[in-house]
Amino acid sequence: MSHIKITKTEWEVMRVLWTQGECLSNEVISVLSEKHDWKPSTVKTLISRLAKKGYVGKHADGNRYRYYPTISEKESLQRTRAELAHHICSTKMGKYIAALIEENPLSHQDVELIAAAVQQKRKFALCKVPCNCVKGQCQCSDACCPNK
Repeated sequence: MSHIKITKTEWEVMRVLWTQGECLSNEVISVLSEKHDWKPSTVKTLISRLAKKGYVGKHADGNRYRYYPTISEKESLQRTRAELAHHICSTKMGKYIAALIEENPLSHQDVELIAAAVQQKRKFALCKVPCNCVKGQCQCSDACCPNK
C-alpha cells in the first residue's frame, strides 16, 4: 500500500481500531464520544473514508459490519516518520529530534531507550551530515552546500 495521508480526525478513529481491534461502528462512536462531540454520522463517514483509503476493512456480522485496521499502528507510524524525514533538511534532523525530546513528556524508561539509541548512533555518526535539499530549497548555514 502506498502511503496515503490520513487526517487528524481519521487518525483518532484508527487509534480506536488499533486498540480495540475488530469492532462495530457504535463501539468506535462510544470510545470517541469521551473525547469529541462528534455525531455518529461523522464517525461513520470517517470510517468510510478510511475504508476507501485502504486503512480499514470490514466484514458482515448479521445486518451490521465489523471494522478492523488493515495496517498496523507500527507500520503507519514508520511511514509517517519516513515522510516527515523526507520533508526536513538532513542537516536539521538533529535539532528536530532534540526539539521532539524537549517538547514531549518522557518516562525514565523512554529516556533510557533514547540514550541507548544515541549511544549506538554515536558509533556510526558522520562528522558532517550532507544536505539532501533540492537546489533552491536549501537554507543551510553551510557556505559549501552545493544546493544553495
